[in-house]
Amino acid sequence: MVPGYLSDGFFKELRKLVKDQNIETLSISNYEKLTDKGITDQISASIPVEYSLFTKFIDNKDDLDTFEGIWEDDKGRYSLGLIRTDNDPRYPYKAFVIESKASKWKPGDVKIKFSKLDNSGVALSKYHYGNKLAKGVTFETSSSSLISINTGKKKIILVKTYPRDKSASRSKGSGTGWYIGNGYFVTNAHVVQNANKINIFSNKKKYSARVALTDKKLDLALINIKDKSIKLPKVSFAEKFDIGQHIYALGFPLGKLLGDNPKITDGIISSNEGLRGDPTIMTISAPIQPGSSGGPVVDDFGRAVGIVVAKLRDSASSDKDVENINYAVKIDYLIPLLKQINFQLTYGKKEKVDVCSSICSSIVRIEVD
Repeated sequence: MVPGYLSDGFFKELRKLVKDQNIETLSISNYEKLTDKGITDQISASIPVEYSLFTKFIDNKDDLDTFEGIWEDDKGRYSLGLIRTDNDPRYPYKAFVIESKASKWKPGDVKIKFSKLDNSGVALSKYHYGNKLAKGVTFETSSSSLISINTGKKKIILVKTYPRDKSASRSKGSGTGWYIGNGYFVTNAHVVQNANKINIFSNKKKYSARVALTDKKLDLALINIKDKSIKLPKVSFAEKFDIGQHIYALGFPLGKLLGDNPKITDGIISSNEGLRGDPTIMTISAPIQPGSSGGPVVDDFGRAVGIVVAKLRDSASSDKDVENINYAVKIDYLIPLLKQINFQLTYGKKEKVDVCSSICSSIVRIEVD
């Protein structure tokens, strides 16, 4: 018995000793394994670290830099406030935690320090990982995204979510749609509202689309394209769903940033109602991100049971810790819109399918200007 604390180095040497001495068995108990931990700074007390207060702070800043604002990572783990501070000539830009799913990280903790941020294309940084140990990381930069180059691990992708950069040469927004036949696609009303142009991207081709019908209260929209030669499989409908059943959410999280192919996540139907008991909504545990809006929620048979509409923000909880509480409009509430255009519903069979092989080509990226 060896009580107390042990490190990784101890186990490495122990394995070597066991091998060298031909020791047959070994038992160690009552210990805790030491882990390396780093430390990080706190952002200046003059800068608010609560989401709504920081957005007001940004709105009232006279000399707002292109990169200052709120940034979120593509995994939904962090919301970071990024600010320029003139009292640190080495690292003038600092990204600090506003919301985090990691208990070790608290609002105000500095997650990244940047030596510079501009549109030249590259930025050097001091990045703190989950255990707060820091490493030099180089980022590819633009005014709307920061993507790591040299971590040696999975890419770190940060996307600016507030304020939107109106001067950048990109579309106003993006979302997801899915094909139901006869040139019609389903999406969210908020994806296409106030759009001057709507473009649909499928199989690396671009199609011009227009709004056919919307229901702003339910946040649903039907859009259509004139080019009826488009050949896509139709997504069918489910006649019912059950709480606890397995589902998939398909879409284009973060728009074209993550590639040309739709992404798929899975989970369950957690509840038959939405926020404050909204009966038009189902609650799902499948992760979604900005850009997923309008995508279908389908069952194991590839049949649509809902339409992705929103995720619950961490700020909705008193302890700022919300995980996998996402919302979709129930498919039943799409039917009145379809009836207005005399659209013939297609109910799918209860036959298990490979969901992505079956309907991924039906999912399209929507970009609006």
